[in-house]
Amino acid sequence: MTVESPPSKVRSPKPGIKKISFIFLFLMTSNFGPWTLDSCAVGWKSTTRRGVDNYKKGDYQSALDSFEEAGKTDEKNPTILYNKGCAAYKLQDIGQSRQSFQEAAGLETRNDGNSRAEALYNLGNTYLSEGKTKEAIESYKQALLSNPKDADARHNLALALKQKEEKQQKQNEQQKNSGQKNENNSQEKSQDNKQSREQNQQESQSLLDAYEQEEARQAQRMKKRRAQEQTAEYDW
Repeated sequence: MTVESPPSKVRSPKPGIKKISFIFLFLMTSNFGPWTLDSCAVGWKSTTRRGVDNYKKGDYQSALDSFEEAGKTDEKNPTILYNKGCAAYKLQDIGQSRQSFQEAAGLETRNDGNSRAEALYNLGNTYLSEGKTKEAIESYKQALLSNPKDADARHNLALALKQKEEKQQKQNEQQKNSGQKNENNSQEKSQDNKQSREQNQQESQSLLDAYEQEEARQAQRMKKRRAQEQTAEYDW
């Protein structure tokens, strides 16, 4: 599997505040960005909006301060936690960013799956930025389980798998050059390297195939549901 392009960019501000219905307007841009959501919790709503405004202006420290202030009103609000992760990432505080995305993903219970997938996708990007491919792979997997149609997560998963394979190859080369000159051992290692590459490639392809199949199944279920709804309308 060849993945030469850079990782898909992390997600950015999600303006477009809806009413109390917990519906998001997701806008894909080139950077991290916070969610905005109308809520009956007026105490944190205005503070969150102020944080989003500061974020758009590039004042990430003020944005983080606003999100932290909003969090004092509702500590377990996944929107606030997600926004804190966005601002912290911009301030290069990867540890806080990762923790916020982890908490947001764990608390996110919206039925559409996309909200949790957004947090998991950004969580994967915090890991990938530090070269933690194993953790990044797991985050992208979980993001795709929540939203199999996420092309960016699929791309970054393939990239992380490729980086994992390259890292393994580099480790094998270092071991090979460490002074072990036994010809038999070298042949065995060469065979092991080949098997490892093949295994990684098979793993990458099987994962991507599985997500494509799940996406197709979801589309088929949606088509069937629409047909049933149309039949019900005719019966009425």
